[in-house]
Amino acid sequence: PDQKWHIAMISRIEERELEDTNIELMEETLLKTQKMMNTKIENVLAETRQMVEKLRTELTIKETPADQDMKIEGIASKWK
Repeated sequence: PDQKWHIAMISRIEERELEDTNIELMEETLLKTQKMMNTKIENVLAETRQMVEKLRTELTIKETPADQDMKIEGIASKWK
């Protein structure tokens, strides 16, 4: 009886360790995914900033800043 109890306890401990390992792996995967997503978002933001700057430089000097903003908003709405 004692031996069966010890075997049962050992297998429970091993199960717990496996669960802990799985949780750690999931957390690691989530962190990596989060970092990848953040990097992608940063890249898209950088590209968007570049596009906006390019648009601003292509707009004629005759336009007021308000006119330029309206043009930019019009172009940006087409991207949505």
